[in-house]
Amino acid sequence: MAGDNAPTGPGDDYPGDSSGHLNPALQQFVGAQDTPMGKAWAGVAADRVQTYLTARSNALDAENSAQAFQNNMTSTRDGLVNLVKSDPGATDLALDLAQHSVNGVTDQHGHLDPDARSGAANDLIQHFQSEIAHAAVQSLAEKDKDAALQALDRYGKYIPDDQQGGLRLYAQVQDELRAQDGNAQQLQAMRDKAAAGYNSATSYINAMRDPTTGEFRSPPNYLQQLVADPSLATPTRLALHSAFNMLTRNAGEVQSSAPVVHDFIQRIADPNTPTPQQGEIISHLGSGLSVGDGAFLNHLLGPADPQRRADIRQLADTMQQAQETLAHPANGSAGQAAFQRFTSWLVPALARGLNLNELTQGNYLQRFAPTVRDYKATLAPSAVNDRAVGYGRRNLARGAA
Repeated sequence: MAGDNAPTGPGDDYPGDSSGHLNPALQQFVGAQDTPMGKAWAGVAADRVQTYLTARSNALDAENSAQAFQNNMTSTRDGLVNLVKSDPGATDLALDLAQHSVNGVTDQHGHLDPDARSGAANDLIQHFQSEIAHAAVQSLAEKDKDAALQALDRYGKYIPDDQQGGLRLYAQVQDELRAQDGNAQQLQAMRDKAAAGYNSATSYINAMRDPTTGEFRSPPNYLQQLVADPSLATPTRLALHSAFNMLTRNAGEVQSSAPVVHDFIQRIADPNTPTPQQGEIISHLGSGLSVGDGAFLNHLLGPADPQRRADIRQLADTMQQAQETLAHPANGSAGQAAFQRFTSWLVPALARGLNLNELTQGNYLQRFAPTVRDYKATLAPSAVNDRAVGYGRRNLARGAA
């Protein structure tokens, strides 16, 4: 009867439906009956209800215990796998802990019979050790191919055969990718160093250029700072030192050579031609390049997006057209003078920020066409003397006749 399963006293705590004891609510239901027949009927009903409640509670307990068991196993496995991922040297320790941890966790779950616990423990130990060994080899493969292959040979008994080939391939691929990454990093380091050197040298070039007039100026402590600057490569430092001395000696009064400027612009614009080095431009400062034109050409060497490269190409085409038109062989040395005049006008204008399209509107080259003055200016003194001697000889011959 239900009364037989009731707690021994009214003050006792109810141990729960899983205990099989009659639920206090059912006890109250039975006790509320006034007649013996009613109590007997209520007792049978209460027993049946309690049987259902006990079975349901036991099922829920088993389910909760199984879930707790699974959670404990998952947490244990993840902890050991993460241990060898971060420290592959702990693999032997993790493999040993796997066995003790699994046995310890399974022993806590009394709802499993001994045979079931033993079978589950063995399966779980094998699974844990397989994942631990796999994670250790994979982690080593991401750092050192040889170490990974040695670990695979050592712990291969824990790893299924069908996974070992994949791990060997993974170690090989990772080794090749590390080599590629290393090469890419070296190239990037070289590019970064070159960019830093370019920017540093650019600051020293610009320091010699007056921001208002664009002409040469001598900044205070220039050479002292130049020599002490570790960001500059030695050849660049020497080239800047020489350029500064040359510009100082000439008081900055240097006219850029049109052929030199034209050559630099063509080489900068042509993707099929090696780009001039910054040091080459610096080496012409004071002898073939004014500081303003040198700074402009140095600016063209800087990083360029597609639009900027197209603008440089347009400038090169403009210079080439002017050179072919003005310095045509038929124009002789006067054409060279005209091209020089054009270059001395165009490059400083662009350096001041004027627009190339606006500067070259209309028949702009006609303004720089060779003139009689160009022809006269290009006559060498020896050529003038030869003509005078010839003229005198002809007059003497006429007089003798």
